[in-house]
Parts: sequence; structure tokens; C-alpha cells
Amino acid sequence: MAERKYDVIFMGAGGASYPGAFQLAESGYKVLMVEPKGNLGGNCLFSGCIPSKTVRKSLMDYAMISNYNGSIKLPEMWTDVQTFKDSIQEIRYGNHSREIKDHQDNVDFVKGIASFKSDTMVEVNGDQPFTATSESIVIGTGADPFIPDIPGSKLALTSDDIFAYKSAIGQLPGSIIMIGGGYISIEIADMLAPFGIEMTIIQSHDRLLPGMDRSISDEALRLMAGKHVNVIFNGKVKEISIMGKMKAVKFLVGDDEKTVSAEEVIMATGRRPHIKGIGLEKTAVNVVKGSIAVDSHMRTSRQNIFATGDVIGKAMLFHAAVKESVIAARNIQGKPDYEMNFNSVPFTLFSYPELGSVGYTEADATRLGIECEIVSESLEGDAQSQIFRQRDGWFKIVVEKNGGKILGFQTFAHDGADLVAYFTAAIENGLTARDLAKSCEPHPTTFESIPSALRKYL
Repeated sequence: MAERKYDVIFMGAGGASYPGAFQLAESGYKVLMVEPKGNLGGNCLFSGCIPSKTVRKSLMDYAMISNYNGSIKLPEMWTDVQTFKDSIQEIRYGNHSREIKDHQDNVDFVKGIASFKSDTMVEVNGDQPFTATSESIVIGTGADPFIPDIPGSKLALTSDDIFAYKSAIGQLPGSIIMIGGGYISIEIADMLAPFGIEMTIIQSHDRLLPGMDRSISDEALRLMAGKHVNVIFNGKVKEISIMGKMKAVKFLVGDDEKTVSAEEVIMATGRRPHIKGIGLEKTAVNVVKGSIAVDSHMRTSRQNIFATGDVIGKAMLFHAAVKESVIAARNIQGKPDYEMNFNSVPFTLFSYPELGSVGYTEADATRLGIECEIVSESLEGDAQSQIFRQRDGWFKIVVEKNGGKILGFQTFAHDGADLVAYFTAAIENGLTARDLAKSCEPHPTTFESIPSALRKYL
């Protein structure tokens, strides 16, 4: 088997790999990227954030039209939505193909699967198998949907079946049961319920989004109730089976056994790092609870091996993976000044209105013994929120009591993702409430409510 030598090897070519790979290539490093999908973008582009948000935007547009003239016919609408989704993915894949070509002098991109042979060697299985050696290797192999080991689990779909490129679902079912109460379930229910699809969410916890601030969880439940989504809490799913033309889900709430049925069942029980089958056992890389352990420089227990993105099991989000890949690249270049701050990684749930959070919640600050103040602001009087007919929005800012540093932010607003981005920059750069109070934001935007809410800190 042929052997090649590189300065850096990237296992995977999603957001956890290609930003750092291109940065290194532009600095003169000879780079290998190996990806089974044959292009950049990883799961995010193939079946995750890009297609799901494209579907969301299309459905919102159709819902607006239907509100005016009632002309929407579901089968035709869904065909159009899927066609548009695929076209956006094709545009993005085209962009990435050009990026690969632009970096071809220093980047070898191979469609295939890479697995470790040792701490410094990987075997690449593709059209022409070979081994590659390098003193620096980055693991960015992503994550896979987690399917609980319950009878009938193979009968359930995952979000990949809805959003994947050239998805096989050509027709929407009339009813869906979502297993899991995280952001995937809420986003899908929020998209589809307005079109008369009966949605049921079975959540194993006592609230939706259990890892988020209570106010975010409460707002998510209110959003689901407003769209007539049935939410079942503390439900432990025991079995999925066929019941005539329907699929039945048997579950326990306490000691009570119950059954609900729908045309389709979607498993939305999270994702798990993709670390099986990549030869980790042939390295000195430390794995903790199914995730690769790293330090703030994205370095594993083996100093020449880095891990980025979903494989580390922390902030399993595309934008976090991108930042981590760049941090790994800078450290490979001998520039350890850039470290990962997971507290400044934003979370946005793309319901409508949007839910978002970044940094500490009030509960986090209390748990850590940090004295803080909470600045709460209703968007009822905000001009843009009135224009967008979303006057029940709000945000709250967690401010350090001594020093006024911005510690966290949570929101429910029509432009919640944009507001979270604003506070992500504030937290990452150590800005204070006074810094933000001095800013002058364009009118009419929701952003002008921020300095207004913080004016007392001037």
C-alpha cells in the first residue's frame, strides 16, 4: 500500500475540519482531508442546520401566503420545499467544491474513510487506498443520531430522513410522534404543526430543553401549546410497533403504561460522537464517556493529535466546530494564544419566534457563587417587534454585580439568533453593561432595546 507524508491530516471535512485546514494550507502546510461524503460541510450541510433552516424559511413563507388566501395544498407545497432545499444544498456544495479547487496546491481532498494505524499514521480507504503519516492529526469525524435500544426502534425515522440531501420522504404524514424534547423536536413541530399535521412530543424529562434556562423551557412549552402540539412529560418509551396503517409508541409515565399512535415516528434523542471504527484504540487518545477529551487548545491526551467538533461531545454545534478547527490550526502553527471558551458558544432554537441563550444563566451564576444582577426587558414596546407582530418577546441579561461584566443572555424574539450573536461577541471580549449602554443602535431594530435596558449602568 502506498504511503504519503503530510504536515497535517484532517479526519473529516465538516465545520470541525475545513476552516482550520484551509488556514494551514494558506500558510504553506501540506494538508490531507479525508471525508466519506466526498465534499465539505459534514452533517450540517447534508442533513442538519442548512437544509433544516431552508425548510423552515420555505414553510414560513408558505404559512404567510396561506394566511392571506388559504391556497396551500400540502403535497404540492412539500414537493416545492424539498426541491428548494436540495437546490440550496447544491449551491453550498458547489461553493465548497470551488474552495477545494482554490486550495488544491496544498490540500489533498480524498473521498474515503480514515482510521488510525498509530499515533502518527492513518489508513485511507477510498478509490485508491493508501497510508498517510503526519506529526499533526485532527479528528473531526462528527456525530451520528442516537437510537435507543428499544423494541421497534428501526421503525422510527430520524431528522436525517426529513432533511438529508435528496431526502426519501416525498410526502408528509398527517401525524407525527417525536421522541425527545430537545431542539430538533421543537423545531420540527414548530415547522409542521401550522399546516395541520398532528404533532406529539414524548419527553423523558419533566420539561422541554432541560439543559436550558427555565424561562427558555417555559417559553418553548408555551410555543408548542400555541401551535396545538401535544407534549407528554416524564415518558419512558418502551416499544414502537405497527398498528394497522399507523405506528404505535408504548411508554410509561410513572407506573402507568400508555400508547399513542401516528403515521410516523421520529427519533430525536440526540447525537453521539462518531468515534467507533476510526482506530482510536491504536492511539494514546483518552476517551471519557464516549467523547474525546481535549484541553482548551483542542489537544487530546496525545500531544500531536487534536479533536474538534461533535467528537468532543461539548457544544455539538456547527459554529462551535468551526471555531475549534481554527483553534487547533493555530496551535499546530505554534500560536497557543487562541483558546476555546465554551461559555461564549451561543445556542439558538430556530422556532418562530426564536429562542436563544449564551453564557451563564442566573442559576449558573448562583451555582458558581457569582453575585449578579438580572436586567429583564419586555419587547412589547419595541418598534421592530411591533412591526413583526411579535410583541410578547423578551430578553434578559445576566450582569456581574461587581464590575458589570456581561455574563449571559437569554431571549425569546423574532430575531433571537441575531440578538444572541450580539451578546456572544460581548461575552467573548469581556464587555460590560456600561460598554453596551454607550452603543448607538440603528432604528427600528430590536438591538436599540439593549442600550435602553442598560442605561442605568452609564
